[in-house]
Amino acid sequence: MDAKMSVQKENCKSCLYFSKGFRRALGILNSVPIRSNPVFQPERVTELAEDLDSKAFRGGDKNEIKSILKDMIRNLKIMMECDPELQRLIGEWKIRNLLDKYPRALDCQDHELLASLYLPGAFDDHGVYDGSATGYVDHMRVQGKTGVYWTHHNGTQIVEIEGDIAKCETYALALCRIGAAGEPGYDREMFLRVRYLDRVKKWDGVWKMAHRRVVYSPCHIVKIEEFLLSLSSDCLHDAGFPKDELYKWQQPPK
Repeated sequence: MDAKMSVQKENCKSCLYFSKGFRRALGILNSVPIRSNPVFQPERVTELAEDLDSKAFRGGDKNEIKSILKDMIRNLKIMMECDPELQRLIGEWKIRNLLDKYPRALDCQDHELLASLYLPGAFDDHGVYDGSATGYVDHMRVQGKTGVYWTHHNGTQIVEIEGDIAKCETYALALCRIGAAGEPGYDREMFLRVRYLDRVKKWDGVWKMAHRRVVYSPCHIVKIEEFLLSLSSDCLHDAGFPKDELYKWQQPPK
């Protein structure tokens, strides 16, 4: 098989996977009421998927297949825009993604990322700090030190969306080393049990935190009796922003 035929075969396989996935999604969406939209034609979508299957099997014209794909994608977008249940699910996913970036920002001490999670004029009531979100970011710049390790874990999460405003409750656990290596507190760790109460707003089409309040359950300090020293030199270690492996991994491969 020459290179051209091989590429054509791979393109056909990709089209088949797309059409099967598209029809599977359509089957799910058909179980959800979609508001009437004269542009959306569910019968047309099914016809397009079948037509794509047929043309992909016999290696149809590339431009013709591309036209079918564009038509299918256009209909899919209409379906998503017209279905309130889908819009709610998309909104929930975006809000969860926003809130899940908070542990990354704190643990990597990535203060630019932390600031990007809040709306302009937002507030943060942390107890140890209560005030503007901008002030909270500055507060964390001071609290974050090289060699002081934190790890925050989001757990159970409830997101309730009403228009462009969402009320969220997130259960979280955190382990925070009190001091850096060689400093008082390095052998002690705070174990925190908290809930984040967030009011999140959509601003220019993007969800951001407008107000965060932190509710504390009983917390305690853990005395570290022994450190794990057996990690080999091949293991990856925390380094914080911007040297952490996360930021290297996000770079395009060379």
